[in-house]
Amino acid sequence: MVQTGAQARADLASSKARSALTVSIPSRAALRADLRFVQEPDRELAPEVEYFDGVEFFKGDVWLSGRVARGHFQRLSDVLNHTSTGLLVHGAIVGGLPGLSGPDGGRDTWIDLRDIDLVGHTALRREPSPDDGSVSEHVSKKPQRLTVWTASHEIRGTVHLYLEADLETFLRSEDPPLIAMTDAEVSWVTPGRTSRQFPFVLLNRRRVFATRAD
Repeated sequence: MVQTGAQARADLASSKARSALTVSIPSRAALRADLRFVQEPDRELAPEVEYFDGVEFFKGDVWLSGRVARGHFQRLSDVLNHTSTGLLVHGAIVGGLPGLSGPDGGRDTWIDLRDIDLVGHTALRREPSPDDGSVSEHVSKKPQRLTVWTASHEIRGTVHLYLEADLETFLRSEDPPLIAMTDAEVSWVTPGRTSRQFPFVLLNRRRVFATRAD
């Protein structure tokens, strides 16, 4: 059958329209590959959270141990002194509660630092830095042995004062909220409780009611 010029042009236009409507459906393997391509960069770009391990919090006969996220701080004292609200302790274990036969927990737990007597750090990755209480190459400090009492604890350790500072001014100050102390021995005033040794502790000024220079 011989087509006229008009019929040929109509058939060509119809063929082009059918081609434009054709949809290419990718295989399942191709879809999975595309999904992996989208998801993997997200996992690679996710920042790794770093923690201070072996951080122990004490209030009376109750203690809580866990990890504290570093954030952008290098020192535990900076994290805690800049925490004005609740602090999240990761993987916390709680002990000393009435009725407990042993430690209970292992879950993330919020605490209020304002009610904590003291904080002990047992898993130091390095020696305490100048701001943790040691002597700096740039800022000279003098060590001072102290005995400090809370309602439940007796703490013996060393604070480090600036050379021009005196002990009375240091103790009367309200800043920072937590006092850094190194080489500390923490004893419970409750009969029958033993003492603990910590390379580094932080004392809550609001919970300290007596201090004596040794």
